Amino acid sequence: MEERGDGSGKVVDERTAAERAGNYPPRKSTMVRRCTAAIIGEPDEWLFDQVVADLVALLNEPGLTREDLFATFRDTAGAFVVPSLSNSGRGRFFRGPGARAPKRLLDANPQTWLEILRVRDIGPDSFYDMFNLLAVRWVHRFGASLPVFIAADGSPLDGVAWTIQSGPGISAPVGVDVRHGLGFDPAGNPVAFPSVGEYVVSDGSAQTRVDVPVATAFVRVGLAASNQLRIFHDPEIVALSVHPAKATYPAKHAQWQSTFDKSGTPCGTCEKFAFVKQEDLESPQILMVATDPEESSTLISNLPAGRYVIAGHADGGLIVTTVRDVVMDVGSVREIGLDHGFDLTRLDVVPPPKVFLQGNVPQQHQQQTRWCGLFSLAHAFSYWAPQRYNPMGDNGQWAGEHIKDGWDSTWLHSFLLYVSGGLIPAVVSIFTDDPSPGTLQETMTVGAWRFGFSGQGYTYESLGKTEALTQLKRWIHCGVPVIVTIDELMDQGEGHWSSEHYKVLIGYDDDAQLRYTDDDGNEHTSTGAFYFQNSGGQGETRGDPDVLEAQLRENHPDYESVPMGNEADSYTVFWEKWKTGGIPTFSDSHWCLPIYPTDFVKAYAANPEA
Repeated sequence: MEERGDGSGKVVDERTAAERAGNYPPRKSTMVRRCTAAIIGEPDEWLFDQVVADLVALLNEPGLTREDLFATFRDTAGAFVVPSLSNSGRGRFFRGPGARAPKRLLDANPQTWLEILRVRDIGPDSFYDMFNLLAVRWVHRFGASLPVFIAADGSPLDGVAWTIQSGPGISAPVGVDVRHGLGFDPAGNPVAFPSVGEYVVSDGSAQTRVDVPVATAFVRVGLAASNQLRIFHDPEIVALSVHPAKATYPAKHAQWQSTFDKSGTPCGTCEKFAFVKQEDLESPQILMVATDPEESSTLISNLPAGRYVIAGHADGGLIVTTVRDVVMDVGSVREIGLDHGFDLTRLDVVPPPKVFLQGNVPQQHQQQTRWCGLFSLAHAFSYWAPQRYNPMGDNGQWAGEHIKDGWDSTWLHSFLLYVSGGLIPAVVSIFTDDPSPGTLQETMTVGAWRFGFSGQGYTYESLGKTEALTQLKRWIHCGVPVIVTIDELMDQGEGHWSSEHYKVLIGYDDDAQLRYTDDDGNEHTSTGAFYFQNSGGQGETRGDPDVLEAQLRENHPDYESVPMGNEADSYTVFWEKWKTGGIPTFSDSHWCLPIYPTDFVKAYAANPEA
């Protein structure tokens, strides 16, 4: 049961008379427009039918349970921040694994989009979210990201030929026939970029580079007489700046930039909080453009060919979000968004050798507090909701004052004091506003959940080094920052509480070469590195005492610059830090907390507790 064309150009509405009278469910033309225009640039019934067929097949898989269905769609909120359809009905589908709507959906055995929408409490918003997750899965049948070929005005090209000249996984040029913006091979299959990385595409007369960033299922690209870059952004972004891209940023212990307090003035009362302005870390801007609050995007024309960072400024003038490695060539047509997306379907695939999250995270410093866990939450939150969780908004100090260990956690702190015979002096500040001796992992997960983010921690101790590190890489490949708990000193082994620390993993490179020098002056090389946003605490300037094994050293200039974030650990060093970063009985080693929004109202609201 659905609308269909009868060959005369007229649309047959197969909804019931009562549905037509109530205008619910919406017409198919409405569903096609809302679900596909955001991807293609105009409605595309073919794409709608392809994705819906996959959705129907999924909903009718034998043995599928309500719990399976909820787990499958647990990440649909990441498809689009603002749904394009008004919800009719209460749309309770994604309120938890105990919701009744998923069971009703399975019992209905729907065969069409219309039958899906007839299920009580599904609603257009839930359908829209399911469609977008299944669109991502549909793309993954062909590759990592699907190019959408567009004209200068953003409309999809049709009836032209393009060629993917080179890029990761491309051994020879691939010719594509472009129809309604999508490229097809001679067999009629959509052609996708195989992996994250940079590609060269051509329309026969000119060519351009295309960067495929993390967690981007669709990349919109074209060629025109003069290059154009369209940037989609939230209304709260009051200005955009363009900066030449940098190869590296100064690591935390090598930074010379000024720090500021939460009001944006130079430090002087920065006892609990400070930050480095992102604009001080970027190359000098070559262009600043004010945005129109009535428009969802801003067009920048005629940028010189190059690689850029596009930064979004809040009303205080502060850079709160960026997109890195935006490549523009002569005649390039590109569309990018300042919002960040995630794609948990990538947890099931082998991660590529090098991935960084899209953009950088403005740096916040915890100063002399023991709030590394709470600053780490603020860092990760700010990646998703920069208008709220930025250095001059709900920052790390705010998190330290609002996310507290509960009474049971305080009891654990007291117990630690008792069993240690008073040898943990930091515990004396339990009843102050500094949650010493540190924020417990349980508090981290509850704090994340409370503000609308994922609250599921993971312990990978049983996986072994290779697979455990691969799991962390998978989260980054999904577009998700990951909080990890480590022991920065590594020299006291397991079962202590002194140098545990939280920081946020934001990228990795299997081929990075990091060197260290042993006691005899011999230089050694470690291959592979993780990159972090670190709010402070232990480790950034530590020496290497003799009790540390040579492979654990971090005493080389290689560590003084990083491609993003403000800290690097070789895989070898990180593994040693990670495996000693827990207290038996009280906290886990090899623990991590991936952070992504699950309740967009809480995560993005100005005051979710109101």
